[in-house]
Amino acid sequence: MNRSSKVVLGILGVALVLALGWYAWDATRQAPEPSFEGSLAQMLPDTPTNWAVEDVPLGPNEAVQEASVEILQMDDYVFRHYRSPRHDFYLYVAYWEPGKMPKRQINTHIPDVCWVNNGWQIDQRNNDYAMDMGPLKLRDGQWRQMDFQGQNVEVVFWHMAAGKPVTYQSMGFLDKVGSIFTEPFSSGFNLRKEQFFVRVHSADSMENLKQDPFFRDVMASLGVTSIVETPNS
Repeated sequence: MNRSSKVVLGILGVALVLALGWYAWDATRQAPEPSFEGSLAQMLPDTPTNWAVEDVPLGPNEAVQEASVEILQMDDYVFRHYRSPRHDFYLYVAYWEPGKMPKRQINTHIPDVCWVNNGWQIDQRNNDYAMDMGPLKLRDGQWRQMDFQGQNVEVVFWHMAAGKPVTYQSMGFLDKVGSIFTEPFSSGFNLRKEQFFVRVHSADSMENLKQDPFFRDVMASLGVTSIVETPNS
């Protein structure tokens, strides 16, 4: 092994020790009080008469659903399917209290990982997808065009940690390993944050959905998750 290789390994070793030390120290700190109160289901608007709504389970049976909740350790979630004569979309929102889940572990929840591991493929991606809908302006979402055996859907998702968006360029092995080192820095050395995950997917295009008044109402109701832009944000 040459000198430069030893230097690189030495630097990586020191970085790993520092990162693990930071995780250990952060785990001993008291988590801040959560700012979100109530339930995610209650914050969503009433469904108009021309729309139907159905709560969707996280798995094909009760055992899988209970296992999913246990693995993800969510404090609250809602997963709904909305249908009208003209539009059809799914909404998923999950919430973690401060200190409940490391930010890097929620990355297994994104379509790039969860859906791809279940057979979907990503045809197109855009990590700066504008979701402006007239006066309602959302933070840029992370958009994917995905396909599963000829079934095509558009997906937009947001991962918010303490009101700040978390962006995923890709989720290969090196990205996952690198996140162990980078998370303390990207989190401002505060790993115990309140977090939301929001996902919308539909066989319809997002451009069409954005024109629908009820879809806009649903998205506006998600202001508590911080995906809705505010004058001071």
